[in-house]
This record gives sequence, structure tokens and C-alpha cells, in this order.
Amino acid sequence: MGERIEIDLELGDAAKVVPELQQLVQRDPLRERSWAQLMMALYASGRQADALAAYQDARRALAELGLEPGPRLRELEQAILNQDGSLATLPLRSDSRRMHTSRGALAALVAIAAIVIVVVVGVIARNDAPRAAAPTAPLVRPNSLVEIDPATNRVVSSTRVGRGPDRIAATKDALWIANVDDRTVARVSKETKQVRIIGGAPVARDLVSALNGDVWLSSFEEPVVTMIARRGRIVEGEHALAAAPLRVKLPGSAEALAVGGGYLWVTSPSDSGGRDTVFQIDLQSRRLVSSLAVGTLPLFVAFGYGSAWVSNYRGDSVSVVRPGSEQLETIAVPRGPLGIAAGEGAIWVVVFWSRQLVRIDPETRRMLRRIPVGAGPNDVAVGAGSIWVTNRDDKTITRIDPATNKVVQTIRLTAAPYGVRVAHGRVWVTTQRCGSPVVACATSAE
Repeated sequence: MGERIEIDLELGDAAKVVPELQQLVQRDPLRERSWAQLMMALYASGRQADALAAYQDARRALAELGLEPGPRLRELEQAILNQDGSLATLPLRSDSRRMHTSRGALAALVAIAAIVIVVVVGVIARNDAPRAAAPTAPLVRPNSLVEIDPATNRVVSSTRVGRGPDRIAATKDALWIANVDDRTVARVSKETKQVRIIGGAPVARDLVSALNGDVWLSSFEEPVVTMIARRGRIVEGEHALAAAPLRVKLPGSAEALAVGGGYLWVTSPSDSGGRDTVFQIDLQSRRLVSSLAVGTLPLFVAFGYGSAWVSNYRGDSVSVVRPGSEQLETIAVPRGPLGIAAGEGAIWVVVFWSRQLVRIDPETRRMLRRIPVGAGPNDVAVGAGSIWVTNRDDKTITRIDPATNKVVQTIRLTAAPYGVRVAHGRVWVTTQRCGSPVVACATSAE
């Protein structure tokens, strides 16, 4: 039955198999493969929040026997939270075991034996083979998209993309970067790193991809958001974005973007002509459905755990909004909250002036930890089992283990890192030059 369901998923019949999968997990709540299939089916049907809720149901079912979700389910949750463009190709067949204690113990013994054999053979092969020189890391320059391998914490590629590259979106086969200084968007092929520059864009710092591969671009000089790609394909010609027909007009500027719950979330801060609000746009009708006042200077927004989370830089707070609700909650986060991300069981907020990453419990709304990071922290992303923070003033990236809340790696670059995104099994970072209109690279002290 599992194989037949996977065929249905591959053929695009996700919505059809959801009821069947819901019955399967009710009958056998310890079968992780069925939970993974249910999460994928819900996500592919445009139900991201329900897919994440299914993960929590699986976690609670396993917890009754003292078990935790396996790596496949945890990775799938992260991919859904990050709206990873590679989700369409994630294999489900790799985790078909049943989570019973006896069978799990036997599988663990087999796995350990296999690892021992591989390690011994690998050691013999390395001893017999000539030693190769360590690969030279690519030179990281400003105005680039940097690719980092999370398995080694090494830079594996650096691609020039435009002037003032800021935030990053991902679709199935590409990365998309908003270039503030030259008013362009760069599309970078995931496989070849070939760059296509799209001109005529509004001045924008943020762009985001929807579940179906649509890419939306903000504009902090105009009251619009623009769809620049439909299902991963550029909507108009390379210099026609200024006249692109797929625009949604807003009652204020557009700064930060997030997708979740069937909506596009857009912040409108007062320093760019807005009124410190967050807009909620229905992705199906492409109509504005609500406008809510949040804190002062809402510069970042993320969606996760059923809500939109808005960091208000000058308001020293995070606003929490549920889809369809006219009410919001406010969490005090002093000293300049900026980048915000959801995943690994928490909401993560960069705090600029105190050089910290704050961990918030998404259920209780309580601040749980303050973790020191580098100088001038700006953006944060969740993925590859870690939390990643860009520190533009000291040109570093801080990697944090969410299980221990401790810094496990500091990656040093030769240009100031700005935006960060985890997608396609890699960590992607944009870099800028200190002293540019976007990156002042001043000491983070008041």
C-alpha cells in the first residue's frame, strides 16, 4: 500500500490520498513512513500548517513509548518549515521501518555492524591510497551568493550575483536573490550556478517562494508586491518586471515577506512610508484580506507553528498573528530584534544590539534562551539540524546546535554576510561590501 501511495504522490494526486493516510496513521501511529507520506501529501496540497501539525501528532505518538521521531521525519519537518524547493524530490522510501522496540534494536545492531565495516574498509583504502591535497576554498567576494556544505562547514562555491544582494528564496532548481543596489533579481541555477539577472525590479530587500514555486518580490519604495516567477519560471522578460501584470497593490510599502497558512505575509514599516503594519494576502485570490498594526519598524517576518511571527526592530518586540484572526499577541524582545525563523521546536530571533539569538517557545510564547553570536547579527535560518546566524560586522556565520543551545561553529568569510537560507541540502549566504548603502558594518554598540 505504501508503494502505491508514493506513486499517487509522484503523479500529483496528493489531496486524494490524504484521507487514506490519516486512517493509516490512526491505525498504526508508530509507522513513520505513513506519517512522512501524510506530511508530504498535506504540504503538496497547499496545507503547510496541517503538515506541520501532523509532525507534532507523530512526535506525541512516539513519545508515549519514549521514542523520538527519526531523522527522516525531522528533516522533512525542517524542509516544510523552510519551504525547501527540493521537497518535490525528497525520497520517502528511505524510512519504511516500524518503530517497535525489538525491531528497532535489531536494525540498530545491523546498522552499527555496517558502519564498522565501512569505517574499517575506508581506513584501509586511505592508508593504501596516495594522499590528495586538501581542496582550496573558493574566494568569497562581496556581492556574491556563497554556498556552504553543512557537513564540513566549508565554502564550496561563491557566485557573483549583483550589487547589494540581500535575502534569498529557493525553488526546486534555483536560488533567487534580491539585489538592492542595482534594482535587480538574480536567479542562480542550483546545479550549474549559472546566473540570470532580471532587471526592472523595484527596490526590494526580500523575496519569498510559495509552495507551488511562485516567487514574490517586495518593494519598500512602492506599495506593491510583485510575482516575478510563476511555478519557478520568470513571469516576464528580463527587463520587464516594472510592467509585470501580477502585482498586488497595498495601502503601504512592502518590506519583509513570508508564506504560510495559504497567505502571503507582508510587513510595512514606518521608515519606508508604511504604518508599521502586517498585511495578509490570500494566495489563491491574490487579494488583501487584512491589515494589522504591529510594533514599530517590522523588518522581518516568518511563518511557523500555525502563526506569522513579526520582529519589530524599534518596537523591541515580536508580534504573533494567526491566519484569519484580527487579534495578535506581543512578546517583548528588547534591544533590536531583526531576523526571525521557525523550526527545531522554536522561534529564533536575532537581537542586534545585544549580539544574541533569542529562543522562544512557540506554544507558551516564553523566551527560553539568549545565545551569544557575532557582531552585527542580521539574519537567521533553520536547517541541516542547526540554526545559522549571519554577523555582518565581524564577517562570520554562527552555527548553533538547537539541542544544546550552544555555538558549535564559527565560519569566517572575507566579505560581510547578510541574508541566509538553508535549501537543497546547503546553506546559502549573500555577501556585501562594508560601507555600502545597505551594510554599514559599524560596531554593534549603542
